[in-house]
Amino acid sequence: MLKKVYSFQLVVFVVAFLVIVFAQSNLYAADCGIASVEKVGPNNGKVVVTLMNKTSSSVGGTWASNTTRQFYLENSILNQGLATLLTAYSMNKTVWVRIESATAAANSLITIIYINK
Repeated sequence: MLKKVYSFQLVVFVVAFLVIVFAQSNLYAADCGIASVEKVGPNNGKVVVTLMNKTSSSVGGTWASNTTRQFYLENSILNQGLATLLTAYSMNKTVWVRIESATAAANSLITIIYINK
């Protein structure tokens, strides 16, 4: 009986560990709530965008307010992301972006883009 209890506890522990390790987390991403699109276009089969951080504080602890950084679009949002960025650029709107790097490092991938109202 005691052996079954330990086996069950071990299975629960292993499952919990795997859920923690493999769960998607935003700890490895930085969100910029207000960014203006300064430049956007293709570059060697990728889409490159230069954004200016318009928030009142730094993003990811390293991207200071009112400074620009260059990023690339993740392949899964390539066409839709380009369309969203071009729309925001042409309408002079700001965007909300999720950057794959927790520090919002330059040349990181953008995984989510929204146009702000």
